[in-house]
Amino acid sequence: LESSFITKWYEGNINSEIIGPGKQWKSLHWRYNSLEEPTKDEVRISLSGIKKDNTTEIIFNKLTTDYVDMYNIDSITNQYSYLQLFAYLKDDSLNTSPQLKRWHVLYNGVGETGIDGNLYYYFYKDTVNEGDNIILSYAIHNISEYDMDSLLIKYWIVDNNNKIHNISYVRKRPHPAGDIIIDTVKYNTLGFEGWCTLWIEINPDNDQPEQYHYNNVAYKKFYVQKDITNPLLDVTFDGIHIINGDIVSATPLIEIKLKDENKFLA
Repeated sequence: LESSFITKWYEGNINSEIIGPGKQWKSLHWRYNSLEEPTKDEVRISLSGIKKDNTTEIIFNKLTTDYVDMYNIDSITNQYSYLQLFAYLKDDSLNTSPQLKRWHVLYNGVGETGIDGNLYYYFYKDTVNEGDNIILSYAIHNISEYDMDSLLIKYWIVDNNNKIHNISYVRKRPHPAGDIIIDTVKYNTLGFEGWCTLWIEINPDNDQPEQYHYNNVAYKKFYVQKDITNPLLDVTFDGIHIINGDIVSATPLIEIKLKDENKFLA
C-alpha cells in the first residue's frame, strides 16, 4: 500500500526491529532518497547495542556516512548480543520527508538447538515403586547452520510438595550445525512419593548465545508409589513351620524366604 498525507511536521524518527542475536557483527549499510533536487534534507543514523542484561548503549550516534565497518571492532561483538538502528529525518524547507530506501546490518548469527522428540524419545515407566530409577532419553538437535560450543544441560525434579531437587548440570561435547545428541538422565526415587516432575533445560541461563530458548525446556510427570508395607519373612525347618520348643533334626535344612511388594526396598 502506498499513500500520501499532508502534515505540519518537518522531522521524524524511524526505529528498526531488534537485530540479532549475533556472534560476529560485520557492517552497517544504509541509503535514502530525497524527493527534490537540490535538497536540504537531513538524515542521521544511530546504532545502539543491547547487552545480555538488556541494558542499551549507543554505539554510533548521528552517522552521516552510509557504511560502517564493525568487523574489526571486537568490543562490539563481545559486548552486544543485539543491535537496533534509529533514523532521524528532517526537511524544514518543503516538509517532504527523506525516503529511507534501505538499511541493514551484516553479521554472523548464532546456533539454534532444541529438544527434538520426533527424532528420539524414551521414558521408563510413568509409575514406579519408591527406590526404582527413572530413566529418560531424548534427542537434542542443532537445526541451525552455525556451530555451538559444548552444550550445558540442567536437570531437576519437583516433588509432590513442590520442593525442587537439583539433579545435575551436565556439560556435553561440542554441538556443530546439524548435530544430534542423544542424552540420558537416570535418577533414583528413594525418598519421593506421589506425583513428581522431571525438568530439563538445554543451554540454561543463556550459557552460550542462541536464537530462541522456548524449545530448550521440557518436563515429564511420573508417579512414585511409596513403600508402606513391611516385608514378610518366612522360615521353615526341613520344609516345616515350627513353634518355640519344637524338636528339629540335628542338621536341618533351614530355608528363609523374604517377600515384599517393593523389590527395591526389601
